[in-house]
Amino acid sequence: MGLFAQGVAINPTGASPDNSAIFDVNSTTKGNLFPRMTTAQRDAIASPANGLIIYNIDCNNFNYYNGSAWIPINSVGGSAPATPGAITGNTIVCVNATGEAYSISIVSGATAYTWIVPAGATVATGQGTTAITVDYGSTAGNVCVTASNNCGTSAASCTAITINTAPAAPTATVATGITSTAFDANWTASGGATTYYLDVATDAGFTAFISGYNNNNVGNVTTHTITTTLTCGTTYYYRVRASNACATSANSNTITQATASTPSTPTATAATGITSSAFTANWTSVSGATSYRLDVSTVNTFSSYVSGYNNKNVGGVTSSSVTGLACGTTYYYRVRAVNSCATSGNSNTITVNTTGGLIDFSGCPAGQKCCEPGFCGSGCAICIPIASVCP
Repeated sequence: MGLFAQGVAINPTGASPDNSAIFDVNSTTKGNLFPRMTTAQRDAIASPANGLIIYNIDCNNFNYYNGSAWIPINSVGGSAPATPGAITGNTIVCVNATGEAYSISIVSGATAYTWIVPAGATVATGQGTTAITVDYGSTAGNVCVTASNNCGTSAASCTAITINTAPAAPTATVATGITSTAFDANWTASGGATTYYLDVATDAGFTAFISGYNNNNVGNVTTHTITTTLTCGTTYYYRVRASNACATSANSNTITQATASTPSTPTATAATGITSSAFTANWTSVSGATSYRLDVSTVNTFSSYVSGYNNKNVGGVTSSSVTGLACGTTYYYRVRAVNSCATSGNSNTITVNTTGGLIDFSGCPAGQKCCEPGFCGSGCAICIPIASVCP
């Protein structure tokens, strides 16, 4: 062996080391023996230097450390498994879900698998295999798996997991579309909700639900018309909950809503379309009214009625044609609003005069005309010469 300042030479001739080598070994009968160890022993080396070389007796090949991992110099004799393929399984799960299944395909050369799950979750079954079940907490993160054998461990294959929680409670808002038998319940949207559950009751404690509205799934909407026929002039209470596949929120605030009672009295307005035998009666609309009743009479006390016009149901309109009348006659009409609760009082009374007919010269002697106001037929009582002016 020769020792020189430039390097160390080991050879049977005493020759100097090559100038490019710090350590020069030369032999034709013996080899250079690197440290031999198992994979576990290799991995137990504390803070290995970058470039450190060992011979792995588990894999029967040389390994070097690249500063972050042990790398086989060649694949002869074996190597760590390849990175596992994609992980199958749900990536969006409910908070505190249990038994969520995940799996990968078998990795060639692997003898074991290690699964890592998010904080608060546990691998319930299957650790060390290609298929596991996971019990979750409330923390999102990654599910990862590595494949390993005596030669080493693969890089990890991972999939991101989102934890889905219960939606926030919605805010119930004031009812709209209020009638004597129905109203529209309204509320705000809750993020993540896929449906809403609506309660409607006749008491604020929600012990007396109306038919069909105890936890009624009304779908992913923010307004709903109460389809059960309600009682007029009655107070109701409603509340709502938001829900998704994971959980249901707490109750919203409670809204109090009364159905409409007796409708207000409509106002009759002037008749239109007046002819000698008909006119159109008109009136104002009343909130909550479902129909109107019309009276037509030839006396302003309505002690008698025109045929067919005593409390006539004209429907939910604000005008109605009155026909079959006598010409040159005074008529009176009034109207009432109706809903399922009651009928309003009478409106004011409108007076209508039908027009007279055409002058019938045949009702007077030849050369004379009729001067009877509102003349409606033959047999004129006041006949004067055509050229004269009616008195």
